[in-house]
Amino acid sequence: MTGLQKIFLGIGGVAIIGLGVVVYRQMSGSIVPAQTTTKGTSVPEQQVSKEAVTQVTTVPSTPEAVADDILREVDADNSVLNEEELGATSAIEAEGSVVSDFGTVYDANEN
Repeated sequence: MTGLQKIFLGIGGVAIIGLGVVVYRQMSGSIVPAQTTTKGTSVPEQQVSKEAVTQVTTVPSTPEAVADDILREVDADNSVLNEEELGATSAIEAEGSVVSDFGTVYDANEN
């Protein structure tokens, strides 16, 4: 082995060991969640309104009240899904009309 090869082998070995140390420190370090800051002030991760807190903390007292709450949530979910379906349907109809209009707009036999 020449002297130059020995130097490169030594540098490569030191680089591999250094990289191993860096990776080990990254993997063994504790994970701390980052805090969002706005204009130099620390902001909590999520601010919850009092209304949302009272909704979560109120517990229905009867099984009928639980069933009513579930039905209200299902109705709300269904209305959102219906709105999404209507939007998707109108987009598909618009694309279909563009394709239909293409045949009337472009005619290769016209000069």
